Amino acid sequence: MVNHLRKSKLEALLQSAIAQYFLERQQSWGISATALVDEVIVSPDLKSAKVWLSFSPGDINEENIQFKKVAKHIHELQQFLFKRMRIRKVPRITLLQSNTEQQFKLERIFDTLKSHDGDENQTDTDRIEKDSSGSAP
Repeated sequence: MVNHLRKSKLEALLQSAIAQYFLERQQSWGISATALVDEVIVSPDLKSAKVWLSFSPGDINEENIQFKKVAKHIHELQQFLFKRMRIRKVPRITLLQSNTEQQFKLERIFDTLKSHDGDENQTDTDRIEKDSSGSAP
């Protein structure tokens, strides 16, 4: 339990620090889109962390170009984290590109499911109201 809390705190801390770092540096790196830190997952031994990035706004080709620019500066990011974080060992960072096209498809599916679920709930509510109003004297 304590280890899980420590891991989740470290993930949140890393996500915040990395997002701040990208916000400060992205213009000097020639990145026109906003770099978003979608998720950070730290390994159970706390020695490595996978960081998923996406860029907004932009198409897939533009995102690939922006990601390559960011990936060139991984060592600077690692040094920033070593200096900024107050822990014994900072996890080794691995940058990964989020699949935003797949995320948009999933969001559309979830929105569709929510709207269908809302329709079903509405019809159930309507049936209950009709039953209760019809049986009233």
